[in-house]
Amino acid sequence: MSSARFAIFASSALGGPILILIYCVLATGADAITRMVAQDFEAPPLFFFSGGIVAALSLIMCHVKKDSVTSLRSKRPRTLALRSLLFIAACVFYFFAFRSLPFAEVFVFIALVPIFAAFLSGPVLGEPVSWKN
Repeated sequence: MSSARFAIFASSALGGPILILIYCVLATGADAITRMVAQDFEAPPLFFFSGGIVAALSLIMCHVKKDSVTSLRSKRPRTLALRSLLFIAACVFYFFAFRSLPFAEVFVFIALVPIFAAFLSGPVLGEPVSWKN
């Protein structure tokens, strides 16, 4: 996407509040859909299902990029294997957290996972992290 499409948000004093309003509407809609779906399922199957969606979308996006060469290979396979093992351990701990804590408390920690992954992928895996790809 070109940045010209979003120039109105950067050049206007109302750009920030409009983006915040859009975010709030989208987050509220996502929360409503999650609550509607969550009524029929227990927390562990939902966690498994959401992980499957993320994995599928990641694989699809890896093959969709047209302007760059994409690969699922890491520069450091041993460190990636360690990260995978730690992810499996985290899933087990989330399973037990879902069993003993309210949904809202567990989702706070789930929301922090991508932030910590981004912070640690540079120093630990040697992968570049930037605002733009």
